[in-house]
Amino acid sequence: MPSMEELMNELLRSHTEWDEGHKATPAPIEQAPAPEEEATFVGSQHQVGDEIADEDGNVYVATQDSYYVSATDAADTEDGFDAQVKVGWHTPTLLKSQVSQVIVEQVQAGQASIVRRSGVTCIQFPDENQPIPLNDLAYSTELGLYQKSKF
Repeated sequence: MPSMEELMNELLRSHTEWDEGHKATPAPIEQAPAPEEEATFVGSQHQVGDEIADEDGNVYVATQDSYYVSATDAADTEDGFDAQVKVGWHTPTLLKSQVSQVIVEQVQAGQASIVRRSGVTCIQFPDENQPIPLNDLAYSTELGLYQKSKF
């Protein structure tokens, strides 16, 4: 009959062989999803330029004053567009960036307005015939705010 020491050595050897044959794989690191460029916050009332943080810590800038959606408005929208709409204050926003800061400054100064065309958020300048989709705008220190599709 093997001694206690021999049994312990055999147990240690078998565990060591098993450990060497199996590599520990670290648990995958959960990455936060990339933040949306545009978001609409429902709840509190905000004005153009207000900064709003989401639950992930991303900071957005209000591009329009909040508007109130009543129960009647929500029901009408839901019936007409097969969409679910929450009752309360809605605030359209952009992810905070140099582009969004310039857009907000233009809107606050009355030099532009935010409009929606065919489900796309755009900026309308008085001297432009067509509104410009916000996702077509970029910023550089040399040019300032510019339309990407024109370069």
